Amino acid sequence: MTRARLLAAALLLSSSSTALAVPVSRIGDPVRDLLSVFGRSVAIAGDYAFVGEPSAGATGVRGGGREAAAAPAGVVHVYHRGPTGWKETGQLSALSPLAGDAFGMALAADASTLLVGQIPPRAGAAGRGGRGAAGPQAPVDSAAGTVAVFRRTADGKWVAAGTLDPGISRVGIQFGSAVAVAGDLALVGAPMASGGGTVFVFRQSADGSWAAAGTLAGLSAADSDRFGTAVAIDGDRVAVGAPGRLGKGGVFVFHRAQDGVWSQETEQVAPRTAPENSQLGAAVAVKGDRVIAGGPAANFAAAPPPVANPVAAPGAAAPARGGAGNAGGGGRGALAPAVQTGMVVVFERSHGGSWRTTATLTPFDMAADRFGAAVATVGDELWVGAPGSDGMGRIYRLREDKDGDWSSMTKLAVGDSVDASAQFASSFAVSGDAAVVGMPGDGGGAGTVAFLGRSIAGTWSLRSTSFPPVTDVYAEVIGKEVKCVDGKAGSFPCSNTSLAAFLPISAIGGKRGIHLSGMWGWTDPLTGKDYAIVGRTDAAAFIDVSDPVHPRYLGDLPRTRGASISSWREIKTYKNYALVVSDGSGDHHGVQIFDLTHLRGVSAPRHFAEDGHYDLGSIHNIIVDTASGFAFAVGTASGGDRCSGGLHMIDLHHPLQPVFAGCFADVGTGRTRGGYTHDGQCVTYHGPDTSYTHHQLCIAANETHISIQDVTDKKNVKVLSHVSYPDVSYAHQGWFTEDQRYWFEDDELDEGGFQTTPGAQGVAGVCPCGKSKEGTRTMVWDMSDLTDPVLALQYIGPTHATDHNQFVKGDRLYQSNYRAGLRILDITKPTAPREVGYLDTYPPDDEPFDGGTWSNYPFFKNGIIGVASINEGFFLVRDHTRTVP
Repeated sequence: MTRARLLAAALLLSSSSTALAVPVSRIGDPVRDLLSVFGRSVAIAGDYAFVGEPSAGATGVRGGGREAAAAPAGVVHVYHRGPTGWKETGQLSALSPLAGDAFGMALAADASTLLVGQIPPRAGAAGRGGRGAAGPQAPVDSAAGTVAVFRRTADGKWVAAGTLDPGISRVGIQFGSAVAVAGDLALVGAPMASGGGTVFVFRQSADGSWAAAGTLAGLSAADSDRFGTAVAIDGDRVAVGAPGRLGKGGVFVFHRAQDGVWSQETEQVAPRTAPENSQLGAAVAVKGDRVIAGGPAANFAAAPPPVANPVAAPGAAAPARGGAGNAGGGGRGALAPAVQTGMVVVFERSHGGSWRTTATLTPFDMAADRFGAAVATVGDELWVGAPGSDGMGRIYRLREDKDGDWSSMTKLAVGDSVDASAQFASSFAVSGDAAVVGMPGDGGGAGTVAFLGRSIAGTWSLRSTSFPPVTDVYAEVIGKEVKCVDGKAGSFPCSNTSLAAFLPISAIGGKRGIHLSGMWGWTDPLTGKDYAIVGRTDAAAFIDVSDPVHPRYLGDLPRTRGASISSWREIKTYKNYALVVSDGSGDHHGVQIFDLTHLRGVSAPRHFAEDGHYDLGSIHNIIVDTASGFAFAVGTASGGDRCSGGLHMIDLHHPLQPVFAGCFADVGTGRTRGGYTHDGQCVTYHGPDTSYTHHQLCIAANETHISIQDVTDKKNVKVLSHVSYPDVSYAHQGWFTEDQRYWFEDDELDEGGFQTTPGAQGVAGVCPCGKSKEGTRTMVWDMSDLTDPVLALQYIGPTHATDHNQFVKGDRLYQSNYRAGLRILDITKPTAPREVGYLDTYPPDDEPFDGGTWSNYPFFKNGIIGVASINEGFFLVRDHTRTVP
């Protein structure tokens, strides 16, 4: 799978401010994808805490690829603190919940009032969240926005108490982007209102109802200022963030006179030395005569020049999949993202009434911290959210010394129990001795919140975490094989197949936000038992499939300590050992080596430990020539000798003590012409070209070419040939027929699903893809002469789904074609393949996008095919197009 890293790019809120707008992606809207997860917004008031899960056209977030389907309605989770800690006591929703309604995009609370902002998505932004579809789609009316009011009853319940009505048309103004409440005063930001944005003021009457009480507008605000993106109240003073002001951002301060009239006290802009697009005012806080503004996009370091194998900083924004811009590995020549260090500026009012800048703060590590994504005053401290700090995210705590300087800066974290890209402190809210902190990148991108508490001694520490339960897409199927009747095997479209069993992700150890990727299989030579090894985004799962109707999950091998959760995990086997690699996982994953004989006699699921390790950082795939005893790591992006992303050769003759054997990259191939290899097949050759009998060969899928390499001498690799083909988009993977004459190859991007706009190679987010308008295209190469391969056929399948991985067993080709599922081709005559069966693991559609089946393993002797489907789970499929002895 090509790189699809869409890491969190949002700059989130404090308890009284909300998110900035950032660019949209090719499929859905990545901002709404990110900001729609649990923990996107938080609020706290005394013993009550609130967590938004807006589901604003949310998709199934898995760190990159997206699946379009109906979004659920947004909810706000209500927590109460009792003697045993924080417990969820209920959920709030809009008066008339609608799919994708964005309810919960912004939150603010005090002792008796909760404000909930919602801004429905634009047209085309619908997707799928984590709770299943709910009713009709929300009206898409250019994001008008709504704010719902809830009040606390005497018995501690939170009940609907109407909405805030500004008394004007709300179309397009994003009313509810930011909310704040203090007693009988409520403020609502509308940053897209005419004139550069507006903040609407509301007052609560004696009977509890709320009514419009005027507006706040910056005296010099101009279009694109986004005045009202963030808002905060303290007594008679209000701070309003305008992150677009003068290209760098700023903050407007208002004061309420004794007669109740609000007037602008000052406008404070970003310091002259602040970088362009710092977005100062993305988050604001106010306390007395002091206003704090966060500028999380401040880039104090020039972006490094393009590199062949860029590595995205953990938690940094990365370009959408499909073009040459694929950060974090894969050797596709992406431009490195800007380093959003972030900044915080403190403004203070003097005794004479003038305002001045008293401090400009930056994090002490100066990395991609996004320092200033959230800000708040907590007692005598200033808290600054830095969701990119140390990869996981941190809260910086600053204390003012006796001279008025912020001389003390420490980090507050929650340990290593969260994902490496958890984005801790993207949002937080504090009340007394308790805090709730949003982590929208945790749980595989599904979101988590942390509850912190302060001891009598003043120490803050983690008390608990919370997240919604796992929701499986389809129910488990075990105990009885499901036949294909009238084109369906249970929920799944089919032809000439049956469903032996189906295990949802939760049944093979996957927690919330976890998805599947590559897989392989192993047959125990001693017991004859069959095992599937399935890549999860966090681990490799082991499943006993000896009885295909009663598969048993045995446990998992967690990812290497320090590695990130990643959409890419691939497995191959050598003798009794599994080799597990992961792309996009940072510098530490390498090759995990696991002795599969540990699976013998396992009766209950457990976490296993690796038996050996080969240190090589991020690796896209691992290829094994079992006959020669060599492995080939490809698509290496960090750690060790990267071999330009080509073949990193490893001697496995002593499997637990692997040895580096050499490097090779076919320069001139690949999108950066550096010889990057994405996938392929390495064999000890026995095919028709007798000049190379018993030679060790690799057929490498190098993005733009197929490269045939003689790797017999690891120190002197020879290219026998490299060839391309018409309308090449992304030469991805392939497999030999058993006589090694023909090689079937898939081009992952030629169906056009990942293309956005025409453009030149190397532009981030733009895919220079060709299109196969007729259907899924498979190249059939005649390899009779290895020095002159011939494209014998371009087979066009019956759907337009994107092809991903395919394998040959006998006279059958088993293709994992993403949303079209497992497709079975009769290749008795390789130059005239024909589809004879299928089982569709993604029933909604067969469109050319990712989602559905990633890979399959057809080599079990009993004829059962294991199929890993990204968001659905693990399938065991019986092929009825052939007879198995």
